[in-house]
Amino acid sequence: MEQVSWARETPYWDWFRDVRWVRASARFKASHSGIDAAFHARVRGAVALCRSFATRGFDARFPVTLKSADRMLPAESGKRAEGTVVAGGGCHRIALLWLHGARELEPRHYVIHHYAELSPHDNTRLLRSLLLERRADYVRFISRAYMPSETANVAELLAWVEANAPTRSANLAAILRADAIVSVPEARS
Repeated sequence: MEQVSWARETPYWDWFRDVRWVRASARFKASHSGIDAAFHARVRGAVALCRSFATRGFDARFPVTLKSADRMLPAESGKRAEGTVVAGGGCHRIALLWLHGARELEPRHYVIHHYAELSPHDNTRLLRSLLLERRADYVRFISRAYMPSETANVAELLAWVEANAPTRSANLAAILRADAIVSVPEARS
C-alpha cells in the first residue's frame, strides 16, 4: 500500500511509534503481529476515514471524545491543561473538520466523558528526543494553538501571545519550559 510507505516517511510514523505504540494496551498489541502490522492498519483506517469524510462529511455516529474534569491535574510531565476539557479520542476527525473549515466543534461532533479528577496524557514528552532534532517543527506546532498563523520563532510566538492573549502567556511559557526544548525565562514577579 503506497500510503503506508509514504506515511512512514512523515511525522505520523514518529507519533505512531513513539506515542501510540508505547501507550497501546496489551490487547491492542496482541491483536497485531507487530508494530508494522499495527501501523499498516492505522494508515488504512486513516485513509478510509478521509475518503468517508470527503464523500459523506462528518459521521455523527462516531463523535470525538472529549474529557472534562472538575479538577484537572497536571500531566505526568508536570504540564497543566489551560481549561477543563481535553481531547480524549478522535483527533483525526478534529483535524478533518479543521481542514474543511470548522473552527469549533458543534454539539453533534462530540461526546463528553466527565471525571472528578483527570490527569491528561502529555504525548509531547514521549516525542522529546525527536523534537529536540526538529525544534522549528515543535515551535510551529505549538504556535498553532496560540496564534492565527504559525511561526518557528519562539520570541515571535511569545511576543504575539503577550500582546494578543496575555492571559495565556504564563501557560505557554510553562509548556515551553516543561518540554525543555526551547529556553524560556521564568516570569518576573
